[in-house]
Amino acid sequence: MTVRHLLLIAGFLVVPLGTAPFVAEAAEKECERWLKLVDGEVRELKEMLNKKSDAERTRIQEMVTRTGARVAEARKACHSGNDKAATLMALDLWDAFVERERQEGTLSLNSRLNSLALRIDRLKAFRQRGWRAKMSDDVERQFLAELDRLDRALADALKQSLR
Repeated sequence: MTVRHLLLIAGFLVVPLGTAPFVAEAAEKECERWLKLVDGEVRELKEMLNKKSDAERTRIQEMVTRTGARVAEARKACHSGNDKAATLMALDLWDAFVERERQEGTLSLNSRLNSLALRIDRLKAFRQRGWRAKMSDDVERQFLAELDRLDRALADALKQSLR
């Protein structure tokens, strides 16, 4: 996903969670948030079709077709009230797009930072909804250690930017 798409989408991802009824209402929309991200990626793929060679165009068209069925399945689950399941489906789709860009070498630093910021924001929102990861104490310690490592790396990068 390009930076401009992430920044555009980031505007609607911030949800004030003030009251209990609003939290339930907001949770119903989580799958829609991720589906919008996926829709943006599919739109980008479709835009690329006219700009690629025949072999690449065929590969992209196959990807759009495969993704379309999975998006429809996630959207159906979302509209039927299966928010967690639909969110997981949409998140898996979005992760595949991000990983594809990473493998192709087209995932820029800004896109990576925006992806991290988005994931952090949504992880906090999940926790507010009571969607907590089921981890053993050891796995949780490892997760926290990775977060600490990332925090230190980001702090170092900030300081290097100022030197």
